[in-house]
Amino acid sequence: MSISGVRAVARIAWRGIGRSRGRSALIVLLMLLPVAAMAAAITLITTVSPTAEETLTNRMGVADYEVQPGRGATTDELLALLPADAQVEPWSYDLVRLVAPGRLINVSARSMDLEGLARGKLVITDGRQPHNQQEVAVSTAVADFAGVGVGDRIELEDWGTPIVVGLVEDPFWINEPLILLDASIAREMENGERSGATTQWLLNVPDGALDGAPWIDDSTVCMTSVCNFQGYSRAWASRSSADPSPAVLVLGGLALVEAVLIAAAAFAVGVRRRQRELGLLAAAGGERRHLAGTVLGEGALLGGIAGVMGVGLGVLAIVAMSPWLDEAFNRRVGPVDLSPAYLFLAGAIGLIACLLAAAVPARAAARIPVLLALSGRRPPLSPARRLLVIGLVMVAVGVVLTSTGATLRYGDPTGASNTLSTVFLLVGAICAVLGFGASGPWLIERLESIGLPLPPSARIALRDTARARSRNAPIVTAILAAFATTVAVSAYFASRDAQTAADWR
Repeated sequence: MSISGVRAVARIAWRGIGRSRGRSALIVLLMLLPVAAMAAAITLITTVSPTAEETLTNRMGVADYEVQPGRGATTDELLALLPADAQVEPWSYDLVRLVAPGRLINVSARSMDLEGLARGKLVITDGRQPHNQQEVAVSTAVADFAGVGVGDRIELEDWGTPIVVGLVEDPFWINEPLILLDASIAREMENGERSGATTQWLLNVPDGALDGAPWIDDSTVCMTSVCNFQGYSRAWASRSSADPSPAVLVLGGLALVEAVLIAAAAFAVGVRRRQRELGLLAAAGGERRHLAGTVLGEGALLGGIAGVMGVGLGVLAIVAMSPWLDEAFNRRVGPVDLSPAYLFLAGAIGLIACLLAAAVPARAAARIPVLLALSGRRPPLSPARRLLVIGLVMVAVGVVLTSTGATLRYGDPTGASNTLSTVFLLVGAICAVLGFGASGPWLIERLESIGLPLPPSARIALRDTARARSRNAPIVTAILAAFATTVAVSAYFASRDAQTAADWR
């Protein structure tokens, strides 16, 4: 098709959109909502998911290694495994009891130096960190509950009444009841002068000094009598989990299948109403590809509008929610972070879905005889047996893929095959839905014969439904898929509840 032909087809498609504003708005809305949901989910996940550096800082501060001691491990044993110029800093965590009127409340207590290797694990939001054992910093949750502020005293069982010199928070748990103790307490626990708390070490060593150390191994724990420690390097801890955005795209694509089925019925109605116009275009010399191009052009234009508007609406929704994300996720969330590649894919999926919805009606428009199109009469319906065969094959493929995915998930529920099983399950579900959609016209065609012995009103209704089977089949399939999804989700949760009850017993 030449450039001038493309322009002409695009003008005709745009004019068709303008003449059928209600139908066009319905198609845009059908495609826009799943795209907006995908864009919002991708933006939300990207925004609230901590970066590798944020996770490392919260766990290890600015240290190169975090070391957990084994049973009976001592500081001298650890120092014997380190080079002479290594920097070692202990930190500890325990539970202390906050004395409140009429009750005692367990509160998490940590002892560390936020100006040393533990910098960044906790954040001072007001005041300063404690400099001796008669000072503490408390979280906002503790300050609100105890009714104290900076400069007041707080009563702790077995710890006296230290003065509050600052407010502190864990950026990954901003509502945690937390008390920060002076770093000297961790050193006393390290030396055995205090007991009851759990002590760990943060290490900074020269580059390569611990390469090959068995107790720093990434996958095993050294349990020998020589090294009773388990160490984690900064490189090991930086390994992040899989990006959830692909799963969002796949699930969003599955939701778009429903929209495609309904939009295909809307395009079929549009082709029927434009039948005489298509006949005039064919009589004026238009070829089949031009006729199909006008319908596909509508799909491309409407899909492009839906994709752009859906992505924009999804991003704007998260921007509007951003002031409340900290409280919603109980952690400090940075500014809204976009993922351009995934957002582009979300919009592209919406465009492709709209083109798929227009593909079958476009093929039907290209095959209408010119004289029949000019007459405005309904074209004769071809038998639906061929589509029935295709549908049954797709349903069989869907069953095989779904069974394979379930088998992989059952055999290795947390292993490397988890992602592959998810793909099999989703692709199998899509194939089964489309297979039922292809089988729908044959099933609806049977309604006309069923309605013969019924009263006139019911007989006419079934006859009209059967004669418009190309339009009604996608709608029936969409309803079927929605009902099947509801049943599947309900069965899944019922099974999980039954499994939990069985395990408890």
